[in-house]
This record gives sequence, structure tokens and C-alpha cells, in this order.
Amino acid sequence: MNEMNRVTRYGIVFAIMFMNFFIPTHGIVATTFAAMAESYPNVSASALTYVTAVVNVAQVVASIGAGVLIGRKLKYKTAGIISLLLFTVAGGFPFLMGDGLSFGTLLASRCLFGLGLGAFSPIVNSTIAYLFDKENTRAFMMGAKDVFFSLGATIGNIIAGILCLISWQTTYVFYLFGIIPLVFFVIFYKEPEFVQEAQKEKIKIPKTAFYYLFLLLVVMLLTQFCWNYIAFILTDMGYSSAVIGTIVTCFTVGAVLGGVAYGFCYRFFKNYILFVAMIMVSLSFMIIYGASSSVSTSLLFVFGIGFFLSGFASVMFTAGIPMSLSLTVPASAIAAAMGLFFAFQNFGSFLASPVGQLFFKIVGEDAPMNTIFLFGLVVALLFTVIVFITSTRDAKLAKDQKQELNSL
Repeated sequence: MNEMNRVTRYGIVFAIMFMNFFIPTHGIVATTFAAMAESYPNVSASALTYVTAVVNVAQVVASIGAGVLIGRKLKYKTAGIISLLLFTVAGGFPFLMGDGLSFGTLLASRCLFGLGLGAFSPIVNSTIAYLFDKENTRAFMMGAKDVFFSLGATIGNIIAGILCLISWQTTYVFYLFGIIPLVFFVIFYKEPEFVQEAQKEKIKIPKTAFYYLFLLLVVMLLTQFCWNYIAFILTDMGYSSAVIGTIVTCFTVGAVLGGVAYGFCYRFFKNYILFVAMIMVSLSFMIIYGASSSVSTSLLFVFGIGFFLSGFASVMFTAGIPMSLSLTVPASAIAAAMGLFFAFQNFGSFLASPVGQLFFKIVGEDAPMNTIFLFGLVVALLFTVIVFITSTRDAKLAKDQKQELNSL
């Protein structure tokens, strides 16, 4: 791929960045639930939430399955075309069918949509890993794809809100824009050179990779605590929903800037990038817990800083973990590792609810809501120490390897 002409390379990059833009958009249709309820009067409100829930399940299954199959039983280009077709056709299906769509058929189309969407992550991260050999350039692209991810979540919700003013079915027009990366994928995507060799090898993911994946799970769990409980805490402090929305937006701003800055941060911190990110996670919990423990109601700026740091740090991990996997996992297993990355990321977010529920059963249901942030701070500090130890080890290994190469 090093000798690839510039136009082809840019075409591939455009396609995978657009794919990552669409990954967080499966939930934008939640804005249509109230309008959708009028079309399905016999379906309960809780049952309507399956419109997004089935996508989550299908995504995780598809990410693991695609990770195992891509590059071995299934070519990267073939997998990309199939996944984009599923995303575009199944995603836009409710709009194309109009009022005659049964709820069961809607769920089936959403399941197919989720299967297509789930394959995006292993394709995007694996493509960046093999497309960019230079470590610093690869780091920059890992950050860039998370900028597109954050923008997708924000822009997708805005567009969905506008389209829903026409009808709930019109919201699904958004997914028809999947035709854009599909065209670029068909025209420009070139199969990785290592695929033929990878087909002969067994998938071997080193233990170090599972350490990175577990670390991602923990950070996603902690990050989700912020989303799950901040509205309750700020409401109790007397803030309006508009103010809460503004505070939560600080997370998105931090995530976008984190993606932009990741490449530069990696160039400076190298093996210690995850340690620095873990410090930010700890600081965010310290700030949010401190602000929520104060009797003062004039701490919005402090809450904003805490959420900004949380968003910035989370992207340091969603860009940094694939970067670490790309450096530790053999080429034959890179797609499988990236599939697991997506699964661990989503499972970590899911675990925040049962872990939070268990925590309050232990400390008491009448405990102050913000004690969950104190718990998060303790966990974050513990993992900050662990990550410092492993980062120091990795830095020493990298230094020794560099000295060996220089001595040859």
C-alpha cells in the first residue's frame, strides 16, 4: 500500500472516515419515538426502544464475526461493500416503505442495518493500520477518525431532529447517504497485501492486546457513569434541562478536540499516551465529584471543565487502543482484534448500568447520587497506577529494541 497513488489513498481515506462518521448514528432515530408511537398504537413505549436496542446487539455480533472473517474468508473490499449496502438499504428501508411498514418488519430491517454497521469498526481501524506504516501518521489518522465519529453523533442528531418534523419515516433518509462512502469504496479500495498470507495463519491475539481491551472496557464504563447520572445530579441542584444539555455538549467538544490533538499528543508522549489519558479521566472525576459536592449553584463552568476532560480523555482511548493494537497484534489477526475493540467498547458502556445499580445496593439507595463519581475516581486512580507501570515497561522495551536495531 506504500506505493499506492495519492488519489486512490485519499479515496480510501474518505470512504473509511465517512464510515466512522456513521457508526454513532444508529441512535438518532430515538428522536422519532413519540411520532412513531402514533403509527403503532398497539406497541408499548418500552417496546419501541427495541428499534435502537436490536441495532446494538447486532452491531456487537457483527463486529466480532466480521473481525474473524475479514481478511480470511472474506475480502476487505467485499466486506466493506456488503456492510455499506446493508447500512444504506436496510437503514433507509423504513422511509422507502412508508406507512405500510409493520413493526416486526421495522425491527428486522434495523437488525440487518446493525449487522452492516457492526462491520464498520474492524474495517476502518484495520484499514488505517495497514494503510499508514509511519507510526506518527497512523496515530494522526486514528485521531482523525474519532473526530468524524464525534461529528457524526452531533450532526446526525441535528439532521434527525429536522427530518422528523416532516415525518418519523423521513428521519431514515439520513442513512441513504451511505451511498457516498459505498461509491468511494467500490472505486478506490485496494485489498491489503498481507491478506493472502493471513488466510494461511491462525488468528493469534497476544495477551497484551486483551490488557488494552480490558482497559478500554473500564474507561468506557467510567465515561458512561458521567452520562447516566449527571442529569439527576444537576436537576437536584436546580439546573434546567437546557443547562444540562450545555454541560453534556462540553463532552462532545472535548471529544472532537481530543481527536484533533491525538496525533500530536502521541508524537510527544508515545508509550505514555494512555497514562496521560488516564490522568485526565481521574481529573475529570475529581472535578465533577468536587463540583457536585458543593452547596454552591454557580459551578457550571467547573462541571463543563470536568465533562470536557472526560470527552477529551475518552477519545485518547478510542484512538489510542486501536493504535496500540495495531502495534502489538500480527497482521493476520488485526481485523479480529479491531472487531473485539468495538465489542469491548460497547460492553463497557453497557456495564455502567448494572455496576452502578450494584454500587448503590452496596452503599445504600439513599446515598448521595454523586458518590458514584467518588467510586469512579477511586477506580480511575487505581488504573492510572497500573497504566503507568505498563507504560514504563513498554517504553523500556521500545528503547531496548531501538538500541538493538541501531547496533546492527
